[in-house]
Formats: sequence, C-alpha cells, structure tokens
Amino acid sequence: MPTKVELLTNAMFRSAVKRVSKTDISKKAYVVNKDQRAVLEAAGYIPGNSSDPPIIQLEDPLTGVTYPSSYYNSERVGADRDPEPRMGQSLFNLIKEGDSLFIGTDGRKVFASVIVDSNSVEVQADIDRFTDAVYQRIDLKLLAQFVNNSPRKAVRKPVIVVQVVRNPAVKALVILRCQGKCEVPNCGWEGFEKQDGTRFIEVHHIDPLGNDGDDTIWNTIGICPNCHATATYAKEKDSFNAKLMEVVRIAMENFRQMNPDVQIDG
Repeated sequence: MPTKVELLTNAMFRSAVKRVSKTDISKKAYVVNKDQRAVLEAAGYIPGNSSDPPIIQLEDPLTGVTYPSSYYNSERVGADRDPEPRMGQSLFNLIKEGDSLFIGTDGRKVFASVIVDSNSVEVQADIDRFTDAVYQRIDLKLLAQFVNNSPRKAVRKPVIVVQVVRNPAVKALVILRCQGKCEVPNCGWEGFEKQDGTRFIEVHHIDPLGNDGDDTIWNTIGICPNCHATATYAKEKDSFNAKLMEVVRIAMENFRQMNPDVQIDG
C-alpha cells in the first residue's frame, strides 16, 4: 500500500521533500534544498532579491488553501559563499519544526503539503480520499497524460488488512427501528426493495469504530447513501454527526414506546 508521500510524488511532474529544521522556524526563513529548488525552477520560478522577491502561490493539494510565500536569495557571510534560496511569509502558517515539507509541481501550479510521517502506511479508505483530493487539483493536461499512460486493467496486489467485525444484531435492530427509511430529519429517503424483499438502508456508526466508537444501537443510525456520504466526507461532518446523536436518542425513545415488552439496555 503506498504512503501519502508516494501518492503525492506520483501525482506530480516533479517533487522533493525536506524536513523543516529548528533554524527554518526560528529565523522565519525556510531554506530550500537543491531538489526543491529544481522543482520551483520547473514551475518557472527563480529566487529574487530579498527586498522585492517573487511571491509563489503555494497550494495545499489536500485542502486547496493557498499560502502566498516569498522566494528570495539570502546573502551569506563569508568568502565565495553562494546566496541561499529561502522562502518566507505565509509558508510558516503551514509548517512547524520536524515536519517533512513536500513541494511539487504539475508544470503549472506549485503545491506544498506537510507530511508528518512519510513512512507510515495509511488505512486504504484514507488513502483513497487523499488521492482523490490531490488528483482533482492537478493540471488537467497532466491528469489526462496519467490516464493515457495507465494500464487498461486494474492492478491487483495482495494486502494484509485488519478488519473491524461489526455486530450483526446491532445492524438488524437499527434496520428494524428505521423501517427502511433514512432517520436523518427532513431527508425522507426510503430504501428500495431488494431481491429478498427487505428494504435497503445503510447503517452508519456516528462515532466511527475505527476511532474506538461503540458498536451499539446508541451509536448507529439508519441512513441513506447521500446522508451517509455527508456524515463521512462533508466539510461540516462533525457538526452533522453531533446532531445525529440526538436523533438516535429520540428514535430509541419512540422505538421503546412502540415495543414496551422488549428490553433494550442503554
């Protein structure tokens, strides 16, 4: 499974990584190494005079946030010492000491992203979201080139995964509670009928199992695919999920009233 830094590298025309030093931060002047300088040159940038430096719009490929950063040569004391290319200004809103700063270009824009641990292997779902965010921001011509140069058949690789086993009883009870309808207020979506005669509905863990959330009916909600995607990917997903907890509490109160002979803990 690729790491995030490998995915970023594969998505760019040219790229390089450097660890942010204590001096970079204390002097508010990030020293660009040789490889990163080559990346900036490939994007059409050369360091300017410190009094009037060019400004590079560094775009975080994951968030789309832009960090306007100066790029200049800093004179160094000592005979025969070449000027040192440095970057400043908004870049320091992105980096801190110890980060690995990725700088890459698609030939048009310059991207900058912090890789906290470039060697860590990520969960596949997280990798997929990461990849989507990056590839949606790179130059269309470069993206088309990647598509044209890709094999027609998907690559198959053996992987070892740790699977979270969900309690089927919890899922079944939630499906009974929601009666095949999305429990998100004002949604109104009703699941389609499957071949076995039951209605299709998805079951969402509000506090994710991957974050050590509980596999209980109090942490799960019957939800349509669209609302499920909102709860998983939307910018406002945290506030959206917080509201779902109250929705589940009310749904359980109603379910208990309709089934007084059924003992439900919680």
